[in-house]
Amino acid sequence: MGKRLVCFFILTFVVLEYNAQCLSAQQLDTCKIYRSIAAIQGHEHEVYRVDLSKKKLKAIPQEVLQCPHLQELKMNKNDIREIPESIRNCKELQRIEMQFNRIDSLPSALFSLSHLKKLDLGYNDVFTIPDAIGDLQELEILAMWDNPIGIYSHELLRLNNLKHLDLLNNPINESVQRALQEGLPNCQMHFSFPCQCEVGW
Repeated sequence: MGKRLVCFFILTFVVLEYNAQCLSAQQLDTCKIYRSIAAIQGHEHEVYRVDLSKKKLKAIPQEVLQCPHLQELKMNKNDIREIPESIRNCKELQRIEMQFNRIDSLPSALFSLSHLKKLDLGYNDVFTIPDAIGDLQELEILAMWDNPIGIYSHELLRLNNLKHLDLLNNPINESVQRALQEGLPNCQMHFSFPCQCEVGW
Protein backbone atom coordinates (compact mmCIF):
# COMPACT_ATOMS: atom_id res chain seq x y z
CA MET A 1 0.00 0.00 0.00
CA GLY A 2 2.82 2.36 0.91
CA LYS A 3 4.64 1.75 -2.38
CA ARG A 4 1.46 2.38 -4.34
CA LEU A 5 0.91 5.66 -2.51
CA VAL A 6 4.47 6.79 -3.26
CA CYS A 7 4.03 5.87 -6.95
CA PHE A 8 0.76 7.81 -7.03
CA PHE A 9 2.40 10.97 -5.68
CA ILE A 10 5.34 10.64 -8.07
CA LEU A 11 2.99 10.24 -11.03
CA THR A 12 0.90 13.21 -9.88
CA PHE A 13 4.02 15.36 -9.60
CA VAL A 14 5.17 14.39 -13.09
CA VAL A 15 1.75 15.23 -14.58
CA LEU A 16 1.57 18.57 -12.77
CA GLU A 17 5.14 19.40 -13.75
CA TYR A 18 4.35 18.72 -17.42
CA ASN A 19 1.13 20.73 -17.44
CA ALA A 20 2.85 23.64 -15.70
CA GLN A 21 5.02 24.07 -18.79
CA CYS A 22 2.00 24.95 -20.97
CA LEU A 23 1.87 28.70 -20.48
CA SER A 24 -1.17 30.91 -20.81
CA ALA A 25 -1.26 33.33 -23.74
CA GLN A 26 -0.38 36.21 -21.41
CA GLN A 27 2.56 34.35 -19.90
CA LEU A 28 3.84 33.25 -23.28
CA ASP A 29 3.74 36.80 -24.66
CA THR A 30 6.18 37.89 -21.94
CA CYS A 31 8.79 35.24 -22.77
CA LYS A 32 12.03 36.05 -24.54
CA ILE A 33 12.04 35.58 -28.32
CA TYR A 34 15.08 33.72 -29.68
CA ARG A 35 15.99 35.03 -33.13
CA SER A 36 19.07 32.98 -34.04
CA ILE A 37 20.40 29.43 -33.77
CA ALA A 38 23.44 30.75 -31.93
CA ALA A 39 21.21 32.21 -29.22
CA ILE A 40 19.34 28.92 -28.84
CA GLN A 41 22.39 26.69 -28.49
CA GLY A 42 23.04 25.78 -24.88
CA HIS A 43 19.67 27.18 -23.79
CA GLU A 44 17.31 24.63 -25.35
CA HIS A 45 15.36 24.04 -22.13
CA GLU A 46 14.77 27.77 -21.68
CA VAL A 47 13.35 28.39 -25.15
CA TYR A 48 9.61 29.04 -25.40
CA ARG A 49 9.48 31.36 -28.42
CA VAL A 50 11.50 31.30 -31.65
CA ASP A 51 11.29 33.75 -34.56
CA LEU A 52 13.51 32.87 -37.51
CA SER A 53 11.63 34.86 -40.13
CA LYS A 54 13.45 36.21 -43.19
CA LYS A 55 16.52 34.00 -42.70
CA LYS A 56 16.52 32.38 -46.19
CA LEU A 57 16.10 28.98 -44.55
CA LYS A 58 15.16 25.92 -46.59
CA ALA A 59 14.22 23.79 -43.57
CA ILE A 60 13.36 24.11 -39.89
CA PRO A 61 16.73 23.81 -38.10
CA GLN A 62 17.17 20.72 -35.93
CA GLU A 63 18.28 22.95 -33.06
CA VAL A 64 14.75 24.37 -32.95
CA LEU A 65 13.14 20.95 -32.93
CA GLN A 66 15.27 19.98 -29.92
CA CYS A 67 13.70 22.64 -27.67
CA PRO A 68 11.35 20.59 -25.43
CA HIS A 69 9.35 23.58 -24.18
CA LEU A 70 8.96 25.41 -27.49
CA GLN A 71 5.47 26.92 -27.62
CA GLU A 72 5.67 29.54 -30.38
CA LEU A 73 7.43 29.08 -33.71
CA LYS A 74 7.58 31.81 -36.36
CA MET A 75 9.39 31.21 -39.63
CA ASN A 76 7.75 33.61 -42.07
CA LYS A 77 9.28 34.51 -45.43
CA ASN A 78 11.77 31.69 -45.84
CA ASP A 79 12.06 28.99 -48.49
CA ILE A 80 10.82 26.04 -46.43
CA ARG A 81 9.18 23.21 -48.40
CA GLU A 82 8.01 20.92 -45.63
CA ILE A 83 7.20 20.59 -41.96
CA PRO A 84 9.22 17.57 -40.77
CA GLU A 85 7.77 14.64 -38.86
CA SER A 86 10.15 15.53 -36.02
CA ILE A 87 7.88 18.51 -35.24
CA ARG A 88 6.11 16.00 -32.97
CA ASN A 89 9.03 16.36 -30.52
CA CYS A 90 7.82 19.87 -29.68
CA LYS A 91 4.82 18.59 -27.74
CA GLU A 92 4.01 21.94 -26.10
CA LEU A 93 3.71 23.97 -29.32
CA GLN A 94 0.76 26.35 -29.17
CA ARG A 95 1.48 28.66 -32.11
CA ILE A 96 2.95 27.99 -35.55
CA GLU A 97 3.30 30.82 -38.06
CA MET A 98 5.00 30.03 -41.36
CA GLN A 99 3.63 32.47 -43.92
CA PHE A 100 5.27 32.95 -47.31
CA ASN A 101 7.09 29.64 -47.65
CA ARG A 102 6.72 26.73 -50.09
CA ILE A 103 5.02 24.11 -47.91
CA ASP A 104 2.84 21.83 -50.03
CA SER A 105 1.43 19.35 -47.50
CA LEU A 106 0.59 18.92 -43.83
CA PRO A 107 2.40 15.99 -42.16
CA SER A 108 0.69 13.59 -39.79
CA ALA A 109 3.02 14.69 -36.96
CA LEU A 110 1.49 18.16 -37.06
CA PHE A 111 -1.81 16.76 -35.85
CA SER A 112 -0.23 15.17 -32.79
CA LEU A 113 0.36 18.64 -31.32
CA SER A 114 -2.60 18.56 -28.96
CA HIS A 115 -1.96 22.03 -27.47
CA LEU A 116 -1.84 23.83 -30.84
CA LYS A 117 -4.03 26.94 -30.80
CA LYS A 118 -2.77 28.82 -33.85
CA LEU A 119 -1.74 27.47 -37.25
CA ASP A 120 -0.92 30.14 -39.82
CA LEU A 121 0.32 28.82 -43.17
CA GLY A 122 -0.81 31.71 -45.34
CA TYR A 123 0.76 31.96 -48.80
CA ASN A 124 2.11 28.45 -49.24
CA ASP A 125 1.39 25.60 -51.68
CA VAL A 126 -0.92 23.39 -49.61
CA PHE A 127 -3.44 21.50 -51.77
CA THR A 128 -5.15 19.26 -49.20
CA ILE A 129 -6.53 19.87 -45.73
CA PRO A 130 -6.50 16.27 -44.41
CA ASP A 131 -9.05 14.64 -42.15
CA ALA A 132 -6.55 14.63 -39.29
CA ILE A 133 -7.19 18.39 -38.90
CA GLY A 134 -10.05 17.37 -36.61
CA ASP A 135 -7.55 16.13 -34.03
CA LEU A 136 -6.47 19.70 -33.23
CA GLN A 137 -9.25 20.21 -30.72
CA GLU A 138 -7.67 23.27 -29.07
CA LEU A 139 -7.16 25.10 -32.36
CA GLU A 140 -8.53 28.67 -32.25
CA ILE A 141 -6.93 30.24 -35.34
CA LEU A 142 -6.49 28.54 -38.72
CA ALA A 143 -5.10 30.76 -41.48
CA MET A 144 -4.62 29.12 -44.88
CA TRP A 145 -5.07 32.16 -47.14
CA ASP A 146 -3.44 32.11 -50.58
CA ASN A 147 -2.99 28.36 -50.91
CA PRO A 148 -4.14 26.33 -53.94
CA ILE A 149 -6.45 24.21 -51.76
CA GLY A 150 -8.48 21.73 -53.79
CA ILE A 151 -9.57 19.36 -51.03
CA TYR A 152 -11.25 20.45 -47.81
CA SER A 153 -12.12 18.05 -45.00
CA HIS A 154 -15.45 17.68 -43.21
CA GLU A 155 -13.33 17.27 -40.08
CA LEU A 156 -12.97 21.05 -40.01
CA LEU A 157 -16.46 21.02 -38.55
CA ARG A 158 -15.11 19.24 -35.45
CA LEU A 159 -12.98 22.26 -34.48
CA ASN A 160 -15.43 23.56 -31.89
CA ASN A 161 -12.92 26.00 -30.37
CA LEU A 162 -12.10 27.64 -33.69
CA LYS A 163 -12.60 31.40 -33.53
CA HIS A 164 -10.91 32.56 -36.74
CA LEU A 165 -10.75 30.81 -40.13
CA ASP A 166 -9.00 32.61 -43.01
CA LEU A 167 -9.36 31.02 -46.46
CA LEU A 168 -9.06 34.17 -48.54
CA ASN A 169 -7.87 33.80 -52.14
CA ASN A 170 -8.37 30.04 -52.19
CA PRO A 171 -10.60 28.17 -54.65
CA ILE A 172 -13.73 27.40 -52.66
CA ASN A 173 -17.31 27.16 -53.86
CA GLU A 174 -20.50 28.40 -52.27
CA SER A 175 -21.60 25.02 -50.91
CA VAL A 176 -18.36 24.52 -48.96
CA GLN A 177 -18.51 28.08 -47.62
CA ARG A 178 -22.08 27.55 -46.48
CA ALA A 179 -21.26 24.23 -44.82
CA LEU A 180 -18.43 25.82 -42.85
CA GLN A 181 -20.56 28.80 -41.80
CA GLU A 182 -23.41 26.59 -40.65
CA GLY A 183 -21.16 24.02 -38.97
CA LEU A 184 -19.01 26.57 -37.11
CA PRO A 185 -21.46 29.39 -36.27
CA ASN A 186 -19.20 30.97 -33.61
CA CYS A 187 -16.19 31.25 -35.89
CA GLN A 188 -15.24 34.41 -37.78
CA MET A 189 -14.53 33.43 -41.39
CA HIS A 190 -12.83 35.09 -44.32
CA PHE A 191 -13.52 33.89 -47.86
CA SER A 192 -13.08 35.37 -51.29
CA PHE A 193 -16.04 35.39 -53.70
CA PRO A 194 -17.08 31.74 -54.24
CA CYS A 195 -15.77 30.14 -57.38
CA GLN A 196 -17.78 28.17 -59.91
CA CYS A 197 -15.52 25.18 -59.36
CA GLU A 198 -15.46 21.68 -57.99
CA VAL A 199 -13.42 21.18 -54.86
CA GLY A 200 -13.14 18.06 -52.76
CA TRP A 201 -15.34 18.11 -49.65
